Amino acid sequence: MHQTISTSNIKRLTPPIDLVRRILQRIEIEKLRQKVRRSLVAWISITCLSVAGLVVTGIFFFQEAATSGFSAYISQMWALLRTNPGLVIEHWQDILTSVSEALPVVGLVGVAITIGLALWSADKVIGFGRKWRAV
Repeated sequence: MHQTISTSNIKRLTPPIDLVRRILQRIEIEKLRQKVRRSLVAWISITCLSVAGLVVTGIFFFQEAATSGFSAYISQMWALLRTNPGLVIEHWQDILTSVSEALPVVGLVGVAITIGLALWSADKVIGFGRKWRAV
């Protein structure tokens, strides 16, 4: 007793239009999630690298400050400011020029750039994290 099914007797099945629309919407949402996920991973990587770079440039800045005598100069200026503030106020231009000459500019610029990059990438991570939760 084997039955055969004839294709002429079966009505053509069509999914409801609402179902097709919902499937297409979910596909688009998943594409958007993948895009956000890739961006989030990239920005998290950049943030981690910039924080590591901040450590390296900070060490470089402190080494440069130690070899240039900047920290000793600043401590002497601080001691002079506490003991004789009138003298510091009277010669502020000369002191400012001396401090700027002893300043480890390369290390300071490196630290400023890595701080900026870390803050910028952290802002991007937060933004993509919000997008991730919204999708």
